Amino acid sequence: MKNHFLLSTAVAFLLNSSGLSLAATDAELAQQFSNVTLSTGYKSQSNHNPLMTQRYGADPYVMVYDDEVFVYMTNDIYEYDSNGAITTNGYGKINTINCISSKDLVNWTDHGSMKIAGSAGAAKWASCSWAPTAMHATVDGKEKFFLYFANNGSGVGVVTSDTPYGPWTDPIGKELISRSTPTCSSVTWLFDPAVLMDDDGTAYVYFGGGVPTGMQADPGTARVVKLGKDYISLDGSPVQINPPYLFEDAGANKIGGKYLYSYCSNWNCTGDPMGSAQICYMTSSNPMGPFTYTGMIFKNPGNFFANSYGNNHHAVFEFKGEYYIAYHAMVLQNAIGVTGGYRSTHIDKIPVDVSAGTIGQATGTVTGVSQVKTFDPFERTEAETMAWMGGIETVDGGSGMLVNATKGDWIGLSNVDFSPRADAIVINASSTTGAVIKVCLDKVDGDVAGYIEVPNTGGTLKSITAELSASISGKHDLFFVFSNNCSFDYWQFRTIEVAQGAYEGEMQTIPGRLEVERYDVGGEGFAYHDEDSKYNSEECTFRTDEAVDLDNGETGYVLGWTIKGEWTEYTVDVTETDEYTWTAKVASGLDGSSFRLYLDDEDITGNIEVPNTGAWSSYEDITGQTSSIEKGQHVLKLAIEGSYCNIDYIDFKSSTTTEVADMRQDKSEDYDVYTIAGIYIGKWTKDLPAGCYLLRDEKKGEAKTILVKNHK
Repeated sequence: MKNHFLLSTAVAFLLNSSGLSLAATDAELAQQFSNVTLSTGYKSQSNHNPLMTQRYGADPYVMVYDDEVFVYMTNDIYEYDSNGAITTNGYGKINTINCISSKDLVNWTDHGSMKIAGSAGAAKWASCSWAPTAMHATVDGKEKFFLYFANNGSGVGVVTSDTPYGPWTDPIGKELISRSTPTCSSVTWLFDPAVLMDDDGTAYVYFGGGVPTGMQADPGTARVVKLGKDYISLDGSPVQINPPYLFEDAGANKIGGKYLYSYCSNWNCTGDPMGSAQICYMTSSNPMGPFTYTGMIFKNPGNFFANSYGNNHHAVFEFKGEYYIAYHAMVLQNAIGVTGGYRSTHIDKIPVDVSAGTIGQATGTVTGVSQVKTFDPFERTEAETMAWMGGIETVDGGSGMLVNATKGDWIGLSNVDFSPRADAIVINASSTTGAVIKVCLDKVDGDVAGYIEVPNTGGTLKSITAELSASISGKHDLFFVFSNNCSFDYWQFRTIEVAQGAYEGEMQTIPGRLEVERYDVGGEGFAYHDEDSKYNSEECTFRTDEAVDLDNGETGYVLGWTIKGEWTEYTVDVTETDEYTWTAKVASGLDGSSFRLYLDDEDITGNIEVPNTGAWSSYEDITGQTSSIEKGQHVLKLAIEGSYCNIDYIDFKSSTTTEVADMRQDKSEDYDVYTIAGIYIGKWTKDLPAGCYLLRDEKKGEAKTILVKNHK
């Protein structure tokens, strides 16, 4: 039986080859939290704004791609005075862009602070990266992503990527829009871009801002320009737009056949409804204008939140048939208890008349928007996905990002649907101290669904499967609470349909041949772990309902498309205590591939290097020896440590006790007969065909490998 980290209301016993050993009970694991104080959360469970509280994020822009909302934000970071005290946000040190995404508008996945400007960024010529805008387009048959940003107030740059969240590259090595661009030399602030992709695939960038002296009512510093078909060049000269009382911030939408340009008014407005630093908009029948002033759509955040008067920046977007406005406010900094103009992004609904092509006024709230769909816990979820949190930080690592937690930290997710039921959870985590993760329902200190024990892994991420003490069903808010230092990579709940066991009920035998495609039944996290759920082979038809990647090979099926961290397990019968010589048939087209074998989670081989055989179809034999293996039933784990090796099979041969015999077919003895792969055939018979077999005599406790030859 596999040594799971069991979650149970009673004592859990783990059965292995050496007998019964006592695992920690719920009561013992609960003691790890006896002196744990929950870290402070800065967003109540009834609120969905601000979107994230693990870092700030200002000047939001929203891109919808593949039924997912991506929010790009200026990464406001603390600035300090000479005494180390937090001081006013001067923006001059900001050279990264934050990105988060959600499929339900409440649970957000943190994609980190993307390195855009500066010596470590994609655009090394730029000193800053502010006010991003993004779009996606098909270029030369491939989906590409384009991120436009402001290099402080002196120009607009562009970087590109194959994903919505990078890594990014600089395709032109300079500003896309600069003061040498026609019509732009007199623009006070060359910043705050907004991109609009029209229905015909033509894209436009709106940008600019600032108030020249004496021109408060008509600054004339807004521009729009058509992009080239490559989206990294300009097609023509920028055209002036004349928004009344312009200050900064550009927004661009096409609604009901009309083009809408929106902006933030300056601090010299005296009329109503156009007040100072409010979001206003203009309409046109042409993306290049001329535009006509239409109205105000969002007041300054200070009208809705205490101590939040400041600059105003927005993005209007449509998702699943509803319209929303993203904007920033200083709610988070106020909750933390600091000052200095550090901003965080909110989303609220905004009324839109699509047929008329007009926008009404939105109201800023901390309640935020309703969750548009329930959260699926049975899909693999990055640990940095959350609706609420306390204390944690997110950093690069693992499968993209990691949650780094300390004692008392926690994360929470909203409206998680466990239907029909969840019986277990698979996580990827590490710790340098050992830690316990408490799984709670409905509140951060709510009913405990179980405890997951994370051993001291030395900082190496480890896949851990935990069986829940009782099945979870229905809809709940879900919380993970940490007892100690832990790095959390991802999680996935499972429904146990079949207990882990040998494929087709037939254990493979050692000594003998381990056919790698005959991994145990039991599913992801129990019988195997695969980094993605896709079955990659288009030709192999064996076990295609599982995620383990198999392919056709010379002698049957092979394990392929292997990725570091993946593993398969095999319930095996070891016939004699011994050290075994193993021979594996392997192939790899790259350097650095490797795997390791464990028996009941104990390393028995060390890291096994797979040579570069020159091609994925060129197989070679490699050999080595196990440590001593006890007689009995065990779980053998094949763990991939270096990606991209193919494995056909592994032969195990006793190095000390195996007898090789040449026996006549008329020899009759009381032996059970197995194939070399360990599959039971039956009792010895004189009609047994010639070949190599494994024989066992349970009464005498004997086992031998025999070679049967035909004799006339």
